[in-house]
Amino acid sequence: MLGCVRMRLNKYIAKSGYCSRRKADTVIEDGRVKVNGHVATLGDDVDEDDMVVIDGKTELTLEGKDDIFIGFHKPVGVISTDAEDANNTVFDYVDVGTRLFYIGRLDVASSGLMLLTNNGDVAQAITKSKNGFEKEYIVDVDRKLTRSAIDALRDGVM
Repeated sequence: MLGCVRMRLNKYIAKSGYCSRRKADTVIEDGRVKVNGHVATLGDDVDEDDMVVIDGKTELTLEGKDDIFIGFHKPVGVISTDAEDANNTVFDYVDVGTRLFYIGRLDVASSGLMLLTNNGDVAQAITKSKNGFEKEYIVDVDRKLTRSAIDALRDGVM
C-alpha cells in the first residue's frame, strides 16, 4: 500500500502515465473508468491504493512512478509539441516509458535547453508567468537592430 494521499481521479490517471488530465476527463465522462469496481464520475477523488481500471483491462498504478526531470538540448528542426500526429518532436528523441511534459517551448527554428518531466504540477508552476520564473534567450538576428528595437527587447518580450 502506497499511502492515503487523496487526489482527483483525472490527476491520478495523468500521474500514472496513461494520458493527460484533459484526456482523462473525457475517458471518465465516457464511463470507461472504474474505481474499486464502480463506474467513476468526473470530479471523483481517489487514494493512491484504490483500484483504477480503464476499459475493463488497464489497471493503473502510481507505484514506481517517481518524478522524472530531463534536460534535453533541442536541435533546430525539432518540434516542441506532444501532439500525437506530429513528426520529429522532442518526444521522438526521449522515451522513458511514461508520459512527459515539456517545461516551456522553443520554436522549430530554435535550439537550446528544454526541461522535460512527468510531474505536471511542477511543469505548470514553472511555466505560469504569475510565478515569476525568468527565462533568458540568446538570439541571433539577420539585420542591424535600431536603438528603439533594442530598447523594446531590453524591456522584455511577451
